[in-house]
Amino acid sequence: MSTVVTVSITGCSPQAGGVGIDLTQQNIILEIRPDTAAARALAAGGAHLQVGDRVLSVDGTALRGRVLTEVIQPGDNHDFEVERKQGFSGFSIEEDADEDGFGQLDRLRTVLVQKVDGQLGINPEVQVPDGASAIIKIAKVFPNTRASASGVVSVGDVMHSINGQPLACGVDENPLGAAMKVLGEVPNGEDITIELESDTLMAGFMSKKGEKGFLGAKSAWQRRFMVLVWSETSMAEREIRYFDGQDYNSRKQKGAIDLTRATSVSHREFEGQHGLVIETPGRAWELLPEGREAAVEWLRLLAHLLHRKKGLAVVSSMSNAVEEAAAGLDGDAATPGELTLKLHRKLGMSINKLGNEIVVA
Repeated sequence: MSTVVTVSITGCSPQAGGVGIDLTQQNIILEIRPDTAAARALAAGGAHLQVGDRVLSVDGTALRGRVLTEVIQPGDNHDFEVERKQGFSGFSIEEDADEDGFGQLDRLRTVLVQKVDGQLGINPEVQVPDGASAIIKIAKVFPNTRASASGVVSVGDVMHSINGQPLACGVDENPLGAAMKVLGEVPNGEDITIELESDTLMAGFMSKKGEKGFLGAKSAWQRRFMVLVWSETSMAEREIRYFDGQDYNSRKQKGAIDLTRATSVSHREFEGQHGLVIETPGRAWELLPEGREAAVEWLRLLAHLLHRKKGLAVVSSMSNAVEEAAAGLDGDAATPGELTLKLHRKLGMSINKLGNEIVVA
C-alpha cells in the first residue's frame, strides 16, 4: 500500500549543498546526503523526504518518466510530491562523515560459536604481515562443527578478540597463547564470542526470485544462504554469493550477484513483506530477507556500497610506447610499454579493469 505525500524543503540553494538526495533512474530516493537541506528536514522530524520515496513531481511539474534532474530548477525552496510505501520507515546514511563513500569500511563482526569437546572447529595460524604485530588468521574450518554450521566463519578471517579479550600483542609475541588461555577457561557446551575481521560484510538467509521459466512460466522463490563479500583490493571479490545450505563445508554455491555491475538498490514489497531489488544490466534481482529489520540492514549496507563504488574517473590516459612522449607526466619518468592513468575522484563515475581493457561507466 502506498500514499502520495507532499514535502516542502527549504534551504536548497547550490551554495548550501542543494537538496541532497541521490535517486535511481526511476526517481526513487536511494540516499539522503548529510549536511544538506533534505538531511536537515529529516533531523527536524517534520515533513521530510526519505529513502524509498518515488518522486512524482517537483514545484508543481509532473516528472512523467523524466529524471528529476531534467526538471528541477535551482532555487532555495522546492515542493516535492512523492509516492511513499506504507510500513517501511526510510533511513539515511547520515552518520557517515565520508560524503564521497571512500572512508574505511567496518569489517568487524561478532559471531557466537559453541565450544564442543574443547574445540571450536577452526584451525588458527599466526601471521606477521610486513613486520607488523602478529595476527591470528583462520587457516581451516573443520566440517561438521559449530563453526562450520554457523555459515559466517571463513578461511582468511582475522580473529581480534575472544569473549571480549583482545588478542593484540607485541611484534615479538605470539597471540595464540592469549587465545588458548581464554578458550581454556570456557567450559564445554558454552558459547564463545569471537570478533572477526573479514571481507564478508554480511550473511544470512534470503529468498531469491528465480528467472522466468520456460515459455514465460511464473518464477518461484528460492531460499538461499547469502554472503556479501566486498574487497578493497579485488574487483572480483565484490558480490553476493548464494548457496544451497548454510554449513561452511557442505554448502554449494549456486551463483552470485556481481555488485560491480549493480546500478541501484531499492525497497520493494512482495506480498506484503519487505524486500529489495538490485538492478544490474539485464536483470533485476528480487530478494526477500527474513524480516523487516534484516531488510533494512541489507538495504542500508548495499546503498552505502553502491555509493562507495562511485569515484574514479579517467581524466587522461596514454600509452607509453615512446618513453620521451610520456616523460614529465606529474614529473615522473615513465617506463616503456606501461599504461599511465591520471585519476581523480568524480561522483557518479566508476572505473573497472577487465583484463587489459579499461572500462569507464
